[in-house]
Amino acid sequence: MKSEDTIRVALEEWEKIRTSLSEIGDIGDLDLEPELSFKPSRGYNGIYLVNSLNRFSAEFPEKGYFTPEAAYVYVNLAGYAGARLGLEDNFAESFGSGYSWVRTGFFDVYYAEDHRSIIKQLLFFQTFYPVEGDFHWTFESGEAKDKLKRVFTGFLLWQENPAEYVKGLRSFREKLEPLRRGLSKALGVPIMERTRSSGLKYTKYAQPESGLSGGEQRFRPR
Repeated sequence: MKSEDTIRVALEEWEKIRTSLSEIGDIGDLDLEPELSFKPSRGYNGIYLVNSLNRFSAEFPEKGYFTPEAAYVYVNLAGYAGARLGLEDNFAESFGSGYSWVRTGFFDVYYAEDHRSIIKQLLFFQTFYPVEGDFHWTFESGEAKDKLKRVFTGFLLWQENPAEYVKGLRSFREKLEPLRRGLSKALGVPIMERTRSSGLKYTKYAQPESGLSGGEQRFRPR
């Protein structure tokens, strides 16, 4: 796929996210000059995101949003959108991951070993789908916009009230271990495990070619 086509796909998906989050605020335009103007989430370099955009576009006519590539694209774009709306780095990243989950149906198994991030994703998922999931909603739907606004409000409250976040962390703790392992088993993707010698082992779903330096901000709201 030509670079112009990759940029077009990124802009089209960004505008869909922009529409869906319009009840919260305006995330503005996505600036691409000529590469993505934000750093991909969780330390992945831009090539991985570009490749995901290309494969997502190629597979969309047959598979729609239900692909790992679509999920990864939405983790990044929605996370950047969350940062534009005022979420800090970790919250923005979890917001993007939760958005991706309810949009594509693919759970972001990268977070399967991170209890705190799973809690935020659970808040997102359970607020958006209080009864059962339907991953075929439209971006301009008033119902979807309202649900996304409620989720974002919850993220913002947790960000501004750390004590409530800690309380939520404790209340979900016993549920997290079977959840993360069950999801990983159901998806057929091994969870990441920390090792003494090599740090993190990455899953098949997310294999970064190179990472960011420690402490570098992943999302940079304008």
